[in-house]
Amino acid sequence: VDMNTVKELLDKKGREVYRVAHDASLSLCARTMMDHEAGSLLIFKEEALVGIFTWHDLVRAVARHDDVGHRPVSDFMSRDLLTTTEAAEWSDVEEMMVKNHVRHLPVVDDGRVVGVVQRHDVVANLCHAASAVTAELDAYIRSEYPR
Repeated sequence: VDMNTVKELLDKKGREVYRVAHDASLSLCARTMMDHEAGSLLIFKEEALVGIFTWHDLVRAVARHDDVGHRPVSDFMSRDLLTTTEAAEWSDVEEMMVKNHVRHLPVVDDGRVVGVVQRHDVVANLCHAASAVTAELDAYIRSEYPR
């Protein structure tokens, strides 16, 4: 299935978003990520998206500081967020994520978070595209290609 927009991806994979408050403890964040097998949590202050917290942020916090479990996630989250919209072209989102080394990209429409694009979504789509090209080339070589 070829995708043209982020909306098509979210319609296919789902729109589940894991979120916590900006003052949640690192221990709570780690448990939430583990319980949901999530690579990231979106951090909110009331209804405003204020950051993202990833496994990489967790490892960095534990490696650099002692006894961080009680500290608020806001001390360690990434604040400079890139986001996209449902209407965004999939190819533009892939390029943005790769160019900026982003693994988790919140999707925001009308001021509301409606999903998250993950790096594995990009990889899966690239693999699908490569398989389709391989099948076309194989058919062409076998002279089964439509003329």
